[in-house]
Amino acid sequence: MAARASRLENQDAIDAAIVVMLADSKEARAGITEVHFLPFNPTDKRTALTYLDKAGKMQSEQRCTRAVPAGTKDSPGGPWEFVGLLPLFDPPRHDSAETIRRALDLGVSVKMIIGDQLAIAKETGRRLGMGSNMYPSSSLLGENKNGLDASLQIDELIENADGFAGIFPEHKYEIVQRLQIKKHIVGMTGDGVNDAPALKKADIGIAVADATDAARSASDIVLTQPGLSVIISAVLTSRAIFQRMKNYTVRGFSLLIFLGIGPAWL
Repeated sequence: MAARASRLENQDAIDAAIVVMLADSKEARAGITEVHFLPFNPTDKRTALTYLDKAGKMQSEQRCTRAVPAGTKDSPGGPWEFVGLLPLFDPPRHDSAETIRRALDLGVSVKMIIGDQLAIAKETGRRLGMGSNMYPSSSLLGENKNGLDASLQIDELIENADGFAGIFPEHKYEIVQRLQIKKHIVGMTGDGVNDAPALKKADIGIAVADATDAARSASDIVLTQPGLSVIISAVLTSRAIFQRMKNYTVRGFSLLIFLGIGPAWL
């Protein structure tokens, strides 16, 4: 059932993990006629498939959020019948921890912004060697958000945070914007359509490998290989170029000053 509510083309990591468990991916839609497919969006956090079964009866299945809810509420389009829980493990890449360590050594502050629940963010941060200052999205949008004092507190929170969980697209944009207001140069990585506004807003938007066309269009840099280690190489190269430009400028001014005051010595 989870495979039926997954994409068979242009799959994300969760789609691929579910569909690959079938002997043949075509089994996911075997014997049914698709009527409507609702792709994942960060607001509803679900995908849904409406289809006709072999008897011509209308059916509907959905695959829900990765985060385990703390409570319950009615969902539009119900009533629904709970049929199962599918646990998934999404470990970081083998080189992610080393990449983050090198970034921190270079003085680059790294913040993790994910849509998963807070417990997942903290565990992922621990595996990556990041700090433990992880906060839920509610910390960004408090009741007194429009107050001056609240705004200053949120800005300080964002500066000191190692990451945020349960994030929606508007939160990503706000985090980037507030860091820029505090005079930080902000680079952001992303891959989805919903990352596009924040990627466009960032000083350096970076679309990772296999990113959507929208994310690529909004970015300044598009990575062609998996992983983020190439970003460290880019930082080192750009700093070397900047240092050479600085040295050349200083040397040029030194020569101008020497030539300007040289005749006075004669």
